[in-house]
Amino acid sequence: LVEGSESFTVNVSGVEDGEGNAIFEALNLDGASQLTHITDEGDPGPEDTVTVTLEGPESIVEGDTSTTYTVTLSSAAPIGSVVTLSYTDGTATAGEDYTKTLTAIVGGDGTTATFTIDTLDDDLAEGSENFTVSVSGVEDGEGNAVFEALNLDGASQLTHITDEDIPGPEDTVTVTLEGPESIVEGDTSSTYTVKLSSAAPIGSVVTLSYTDGTATAGEDYTKTLTAIVGGDGTTATFTIDTLDDNLVEGSESFTVSVSGVEDGEGNAIFEALNLDGASQLTNITDEGDPGPEDTVTVTLDGPENIVEGDTSTTYTVTLSSAAPVGSVVTLSYTDGTATAGEDYTKTLSAIVGGDGTTATFTIDTLDDNLAEGSESFTVSVSGVEDGDGNAIFEALNLDGASQQTTIIDEDIPGPEDTVKVTLQGPDYVTEGQQTGIYTVSLSEPVPENSVITLSYTYTTASNEDIVETTQAIVGPDGVTATFTIDTVDDLLWEGDENFSVSVSGVTTSAGAPIFEALDLSEATQETTIIDFGDTPPEVTSFEYFASEDTIPIDFSDFITDLEDDQSADKNTFIKIENEPAYGQLYFISGSGQRFDLDEGDMIEDTYDIYYELDVAFDATVDGFTGDLNELLEQGIELTGGTYSGSAPHDNLTVEEIGFDGSGVLKQRGYFTKRFDESGQGKETESAEKEYMSVKFNGGLVTSLTVGTGAMTGSFNNGDSLILIYLYRDGVLVDEDPVIMDGSKFVPSEKQAEILVNSTEPFDEIRIIAVDETDQNAGFVLQSIDIHEAQVNDQFVYSAVDSDGNPSEETATVDVNILTNGNLDIEDDVDFAVQGGNGVTVIHGTDGDDLLIGGLGDDVMTGGLGNDSFKWVEADLDGGFDVITDFSQQAGNSDVIDFSDLFDETDTLENLLDSNIIDVSEQDGNTYINVDKGEGRTVTIELEGVTGVTNDVLNSIIVIHDT
Repeated sequence: LVEGSESFTVNVSGVEDGEGNAIFEALNLDGASQLTHITDEGDPGPEDTVTVTLEGPESIVEGDTSTTYTVTLSSAAPIGSVVTLSYTDGTATAGEDYTKTLTAIVGGDGTTATFTIDTLDDDLAEGSENFTVSVSGVEDGEGNAVFEALNLDGASQLTHITDEDIPGPEDTVTVTLEGPESIVEGDTSSTYTVKLSSAAPIGSVVTLSYTDGTATAGEDYTKTLTAIVGGDGTTATFTIDTLDDNLVEGSESFTVSVSGVEDGEGNAIFEALNLDGASQLTNITDEGDPGPEDTVTVTLDGPENIVEGDTSTTYTVTLSSAAPVGSVVTLSYTDGTATAGEDYTKTLSAIVGGDGTTATFTIDTLDDNLAEGSESFTVSVSGVEDGDGNAIFEALNLDGASQQTTIIDEDIPGPEDTVKVTLQGPDYVTEGQQTGIYTVSLSEPVPENSVITLSYTYTTASNEDIVETTQAIVGPDGVTATFTIDTVDDLLWEGDENFSVSVSGVTTSAGAPIFEALDLSEATQETTIIDFGDTPPEVTSFEYFASEDTIPIDFSDFITDLEDDQSADKNTFIKIENEPAYGQLYFISGSGQRFDLDEGDMIEDTYDIYYELDVAFDATVDGFTGDLNELLEQGIELTGGTYSGSAPHDNLTVEEIGFDGSGVLKQRGYFTKRFDESGQGKETESAEKEYMSVKFNGGLVTSLTVGTGAMTGSFNNGDSLILIYLYRDGVLVDEDPVIMDGSKFVPSEKQAEILVNSTEPFDEIRIIAVDETDQNAGFVLQSIDIHEAQVNDQFVYSAVDSDGNPSEETATVDVNILTNGNLDIEDDVDFAVQGGNGVTVIHGTDGDDLLIGGLGDDVMTGGLGNDSFKWVEADLDGGFDVITDFSQQAGNSDVIDFSDLFDETDTLENLLDSNIIDVSEQDGNTYINVDKGEGRTVTIELEGVTGVTNDVLNSIIVIHDT
């Protein structure tokens, strides 16, 4: 202890023996005292030194009071002694980061004293800050040292102040950012201001981050990455530069945000930041009036010429600034002398390629056959857009973005440029008269009033024999022009003189050619000038096919007369030279009355003539002779005889046929007359097994009526019967005979009529009488009337013109009445016919028919139903065939079948393109021409059919049988 000078007095109190007994009786002790002073050493030693230690927390959380620091003394000090403390700042600063506790009081044990230290909370991110607290002394209450010496080597404690793990509101600095809502593209923004709710050191760095909206950093603006805190410690300002481009971007946005507040080394200044208000959305807007720097120059280079029908070489659009790959360059067109849709097809856009600056395209021109010379158009760039049609650039300089291109006709026109011209007109004209009408037909239309120029060549005639018509004017339909030629009547007899008129050109009224090329191979008509008053008519033989009789026959195509045919007021007459063997000819007057035509009769060729099957006889008619030869002329052959067995199929004995014509009319008829018969038994009798045979030499029969009379036996009660067996070429058609219907028997007249109908054609019937009671039954054959039959017949006709001149020759009409036709095919058709080798007329049914004309010129009428008009290779004989009623309307689905003419690889499109099949229209009719080369041709006229386009042809013409 530090005690200063301390004194004591030592006194002699007695003198005793070893047992404590006084030696002396009395002691004078007045001088027997000594006062002595004890003083502290001048240099205290270890024994005088008190060791002091200090223990305490190594760290304190900022803002907290520390846990306890404990001072321990190796020797006790008076209770209440004062331990003095000193501090050394490390990175912490007293008064800013902590508050000094200056003393600690020694407690009751005299050896320990405790204390705590308060730290100061701030919002700065300071990391770990440290300070050292040390014991500096131990004193009494008056400041005097308690101990002589102190060992303070262990009397210090280093303590760290650490920031809170989770900063609280008191540790959070609120940051706000205010700035411009919009910037004009290319400008520097006005000022953005960052404000801090607590001051940061001057020069602190505010870091900034960006979020792209529709604007893109580096393309639309330049990021300003930091702002510096100014002298007030709470604000920092900055600006942002925008980048000017030439793209039309509209309003593009980005957001700038404060991301932190740091020192110069990138350390956070504050423990926590509230950045809720530290962002600013800014829009970059295009300039209201784009300048040169915003303008993209567009150029267009391309071909100056294109040959008509070709695709152009490449047009190239070049941009002075890149557009996004796939951008659309829009194109506009200005017609010069060329017309879009007629001369070329617009390409409306081009796509910007991978380089972003070029786009290419081509333009298709349309080939026509017009001689148009050079025709021009201009293609221009109208814009550059994205896929949604929005402009890519703010402004375009399109001064060089147009290209004028000229379409030129081919040097050598091809078939596709060639218009076919045909000329048809009269073959004859009578000298001094005007010709009939010549008709020029064009395969392609021209404007109304276009001019057809004509030229002439002469063989035996000369230009003195006619007045040349040099032009014809195209009518409103654009494809036909008509004209006539006047002939000159002179006094000289010159015989027949020939001239030819030809189409030489097709021009505008000003004389300019309309078409590039003309096919004039069929544009010439030779006409003969007849130098006498009258020529005889001419007739043509033909074959006629039909499924039934009473079908009209039109002779107008088979009788010609030069004079009558040129006059609407004159008619030529048909004269019947020889009647048909098995039919009756007749016509129907205008009032509907029927008139039969016999040999020598004449009728105008404007009337149709009908053929009606007429194979019949009736022995009960007055005047009937019974001559068998007369029946043979009709094709009816009567025979008879006897048979053995149950039916007259075989083992026949031929007998004579008799005719009983002596009695009353109702009993007259034919019967079988055996050679041993006397005058009695003038019937065909059952008891003698007699039969009668009726053969039909004209063809096969399917329906007839048999009339019997003088019937003896029990026919009235059904015991006696008439049986009729049917045969074809001597072979029985049906085992079951036709049996007389008893209701048809007239007892009072002893007559009956028996109707025979058969689905199988036959050419012979055999008639017998039978009686189930073994009585004798008999009959005479009185009549035969054929209703339906397949007949091959013919008749002969001639013609007489209106002046009474007869034709020099006669012609034959072969009539073929064929129930189902003459073709054995598997197709499900009602009537199938193939014509012969000459001129053929075929008339179908109202069902589904297959009609093949055959060689020669043919006229075919399908009738109602779905009809197939077919041509085979042999039909390509240069003929002219006519279909009179071709239709795909009102329930009809007619077709033209070329499947035998072409290969499976052929298509209608290819055949049309190569002109193997050609379709034209004239005078209200459609003409289909087939030309397979080497003279294998046929022309087919569809009467009354118009408007047959190539698309319609696909439903009309069958190329493959599939």
